[in-house]
Amino acid sequence: MSEYKPTITLEQAEKAAHYIRDTAKEYAILVGRCKALEHIRKTEYSLAFLEAEGKTVAEKEANAYASDRFQAVVEKIENTWADRTLIETLQTSAEMTNNTWRSSHAGNKKVDKVFR
Repeated sequence: MSEYKPTITLEQAEKAAHYIRDTAKEYAILVGRCKALEHIRKTEYSLAFLEAEGKTVAEKEANAYASDRFQAVVEKIENTWADRTLIETLQTSAEMTNNTWRSSHAGNKKVDKVFR
């Protein structure tokens, strides 16, 4: 009979825990940046609308949305959300790694000391 060998090692679990810790500040900054950019987007739209050419409100809106100033903010928002989502996904994966490792070592007193 073969001995059970866990698929996730202690080193991998520790590396995952360190990743979560090491990226927490960057993630928090990105969350704040995403929220701030939504407010900036509204401001940039308003300024672009005021500067836009057009006889009707619809023409001014279309030109404001198409303006370089508004499009630059939209691009920043997209990039910031992509960065945030990447870190969030990798942190979730790291959590799953730790949970799997913990489950496979349930009841082991040494494990309790490592992750408490």
